[in-house]
Amino acid sequence: MRVLHWTDNYWPVWGGLEILTGRVIGALRPRGWEATVVADQAPLPPPSTGRLPPREVHDGVTILRFPSIDALRSRDPARLIALQRGLDRALADFDPHLVHIQGAGPTSLFCLRSASLRRCPRLLTLHHCLDSASVGSDSLQAKLLAAATWVTAVSGQVLESAVAVVPDIATRSSVVYNALETPAMDDAPPPADPRIICVGRLVRYKGYHVAIDAFARISARHPRARLLIVGDGDERAALEQRIRDAGLGGRASLHGWSPMEQVWPLIAASTFLVQPALPHDRWREGFGLSVLQAAQAGRPAVASRLGGLIEVVQDGVTGLLVPPDDATALAGAMDRLLSDPDRAARMGQAARLAAGRFSWSGMVDQYDTLYRRVANAGPGA
Repeated sequence: MRVLHWTDNYWPVWGGLEILTGRVIGALRPRGWEATVVADQAPLPPPSTGRLPPREVHDGVTILRFPSIDALRSRDPARLIALQRGLDRALADFDPHLVHIQGAGPTSLFCLRSASLRRCPRLLTLHHCLDSASVGSDSLQAKLLAAATWVTAVSGQVLESAVAVVPDIATRSSVVYNALETPAMDDAPPPADPRIICVGRLVRYKGYHVAIDAFARISARHPRARLLIVGDGDERAALEQRIRDAGLGGRASLHGWSPMEQVWPLIAASTFLVQPALPHDRWREGFGLSVLQAAQAGRPAVASRLGGLIEVVQDGVTGLLVPPDDATALAGAMDRLLSDPDRAARMGQAARLAAGRFSWSGMVDQYDTLYRRVANAGPGA
């Protein structure tokens, strides 16, 4: 059975969505699912220059890349039509049994308009909460929801927000929680010197500038504490400047991107994780994969009371929830855990136990079952 994964970004452009997509593809391959990925032809990660190749095979998966974002930005009708025709020719050769659209990003417009995929069943997975006030019935997100054979959401909050936009999907949708394989790790005690960690793509809506501001407010009270931000992205230079402006050189640092296997030890060497996500114009944080990683490593999380994060963090039990974009509230929560390391350790143990409800094998089973149901249902079912 052939499945086409449609996503704005894919390897080597890594974020939580892309990592999860790659792992699901690998887990479903032994079950008979042959995957091809369509993604944007993004610039090569620095320090390289140029763009990713239009066709590449990675881990046995064919990746087809098209300059979709550039074409959309150009608003050139001739260029958009040429890109659509090129996509259709490539997709006709693959002839998938179903399309799995990961997220509702801008490149999905070409999936909606593809003549080659018009009669192909579609599974749409939403990774962010939609804002019904700004996502109208004529928006791309609403059209993707309306055209989907089945819709999955990575949390109950995400599904609720999608139903608010297109109520008709209530009878053809379900929650499939994100999950990760539990790593083989020793139950290490928290470090003697406090360490706070943030993990994720360095983009504005992740709110890492708020974490820096909050840490600056408590740094004098906790002179041995350190802040480490793991990830890369467009905001890196701005965050480095913010650290310098706050006088946190030597106390706060940016680690850069690390493979997931190397992130768990970094989290295990920390006291707790901070996920200070912010509201975006059109969506909200849907799950918070780094919070699950922290829980699997036995570490609590301080996170924004936003979107799906309220389902992953049990406030006062496995971590603390604070209002988004509130450096004062975030600083207060960080201060409470730094001042009471025993409480932070108890929350970490509770988080490790709670992480079991996000089952990797259960998630893979759900997608395998949905793939077969959707593929057999046919278009319009």
